Amino acid sequence: MRTTTLASVLLGAVISMALAAPQNAATHSSAAAQTAATPDSAEVIAATPTSASAEDVATQTSPAQSTVTELTDKKKKDIVKVAYGQQIQEEDQTNHWVIWIEGKSACPPLATLSSLIEDPCGQKFSLPGSDQLEFAGCDDDGEPHVLLSAGKFVRTCKSYKTNANIHCPGKDHDVVKHGKCVEQ
Repeated sequence: MRTTTLASVLLGAVISMALAAPQNAATHSSAAAQTAATPDSAEVIAATPTSASAEDVATQTSPAQSTVTELTDKKKKDIVKVAYGQQIQEEDQTNHWVIWIEGKSACPPLATLSSLIEDPCGQKFSLPGSDQLEFAGCDDDGEPHVLLSAGKFVRTCKSYKTNANIHCPGKDHDVVKHGKCVEQ
C-alpha cells in the first residue's frame, strides 16, 4: 500500500512539474519520467540492454563528422576488404597496428599505425584503391568494430577470439592477425 502511495505522489509531482513548466518537461529524459511513474521501473530501465548498430558506433566515434552516412553499395564494393593485426617494427622494436588487404599477403603490411598500446580508431590510412580509411568503434581492448571511408560507414569489423600468427619470410617479424573488416 505504501509503495502505491509513493508512486502516486511521484507521478503527481511529475505531472505538476510538466503542467507548471512545459518547456522544462521536454528536457526530462524518458528514463527519468518512467522511473518516477513506477517504483520498479528503475530496475527495468537499468536492466534494459543498450545495443548500438555499427552505424551508431561510427557516429559516436567519429567526432570530425556530425553524422555518418553510408556509401552507396557500389562504392562500398570498390573499397578493399581490410585485415588488421600487430607486428614488431624494426625502428622502435615495438608492436604496432598493421593493415593489409584481406586475402592477400600480410608481409609486409601495407599500412602501419601507432603502437599497440593506443587503439587504432581515428587514425587515417590508405590502401591501394581506397583512400581516407579509418577504424571507429574501438572497444576496451582497442579492437575496431567499424571501417569508415571519408567519414562514411563502409563495413563492420570482427576480431578473432584467438589471434592467428602469420609467418613472414626473411627479416620481417611475424604478423599477428587480430581481425578483418569484410562485412557490409
